[in-house]
Amino acid sequence: MDTLKTILKYVVSFIVLLIIFFGSLTITSLIPSSNLKNNVIKTSEIYKEEGEKKIAKVFGKEETIFIFTDALMVNTAYSIDSEHPIESFVLARKNYIPGQTQVVHEDSQYNLGASKNYKDANENVFQAAELYGLMHGEDIVDSYEYARYWHGYLVFLRPLLAIMSIQGIRALNFIIICACIVALFFLIRKKCGFRAAVLFLLPLVMIDIFVLSLGLSDVYDMIIAMVASIVLLELIDVREDAGVMFFIFGCLTSFIDLFTIPLVTLCLPLTVFFLVKHRKFGIYEEKDLKQKFISEFGSFVVLCYSWALGYILTWAAKWFITEALFDKNIISSALEQVKYRSVSEKITYGLVLSRNFKFLGIGPIILLIITIAADIGISFYKKKDKKVLMEEIKKNMKERLINIIPFALISIIPFVWLFVVKQHSAIHAFFVNRILVIFLLGILMIVYELFSIKPTAEKGKMD
Repeated sequence: MDTLKTILKYVVSFIVLLIIFFGSLTITSLIPSSNLKNNVIKTSEIYKEEGEKKIAKVFGKEETIFIFTDALMVNTAYSIDSEHPIESFVLARKNYIPGQTQVVHEDSQYNLGASKNYKDANENVFQAAELYGLMHGEDIVDSYEYARYWHGYLVFLRPLLAIMSIQGIRALNFIIICACIVALFFLIRKKCGFRAAVLFLLPLVMIDIFVLSLGLSDVYDMIIAMVASIVLLELIDVREDAGVMFFIFGCLTSFIDLFTIPLVTLCLPLTVFFLVKHRKFGIYEEKDLKQKFISEFGSFVVLCYSWALGYILTWAAKWFITEALFDKNIISSALEQVKYRSVSEKITYGLVLSRNFKFLGIGPIILLIITIAADIGISFYKKKDKKVLMEEIKKNMKERLINIIPFALISIIPFVWLFVVKQHSAIHAFFVNRILVIFLLGILMIVYELFSIKPTAEKGKMD
């Protein structure tokens, strides 16, 4: 009976979310593109000046903002035909201007196409330059569909472009990220203590999270991850619904994501879940070590499976909807694209790792080592705390080792992703490397679990 009830929750959640996704995209697609025109022109001029990639230097480290994809997103937002809202958001065309467009190219299996003036001899595409040309009177007659994704970001981007250019949107994204950081700090501090809050947020600083506000392509994944973590912190008491919550997180990610850094929406909330579970629900009090191990590993598998199920089903639903409504051969095209982005005989796993760690930089690794040393040092700083801590570690070492299992698994997840999606991870290492924040976070949480004083039943958090 409980199993049927749980299945029903998943089914109802999925149906309701699909209705919300479809409805919200329809409503925002009713906004005439003429309302966006002035701000899109301003945005295209900024992008033209910045180029296909914008390099931001932070503490001597170079961070890449992929203007290429951002320009595509803005182009898609402007190319919505409000007279045919459903067709427009489902097919997700760029360069589409009623009365000017002569040819519409279907979603291709590999790279998205572009007008002939914006491709070089090697078939490299220049999205920022193309958007500028489109918005400054060039007679671009070729439109290209990108129907394999939901493009849920349009729900936010189209209304925002109606009132501000990319400068304002970047400022708004920065404010949202700052607000999420502050909210996470105070909530984690309340649930698990000051030390846990600092160690949780440090990896985000290590990957220069505030620089993400300059771009559009991966900032929404990070916002979803942080908002999901905040929601989880507020609703953690409802543990039996955690699987459904992660299913919803996966659905939302698939709705918004353009295959950039989706793993953060799984692993940040997953880390929060186990942090609070260990503190609030007294995992130390479980006497059966075997049962404790099953509980930790089982929770990890269920939550990861739930997120993946939501992500995959939502993505597949877009393919079926597109074929059903507009007779497009999108399913086979999308599956071929998945294969193309994953398998490559020319790209080795070693190359993928080296490229991603190169873009991550040595700074975060050095800061990680310093943080670990400082955290352990502080743990043993006071004589009284040192004595209590040593007694706790000696008494509960087996339990502590079991407690680090989910965090050890979390730290491995990005490396599994890099192996499975080798082609994409190697070519786009300049932004994919940000998923290594998960590795940094997992390592710090392992240290936190190993060198923490047992939580008191009264406080439910670290002494």
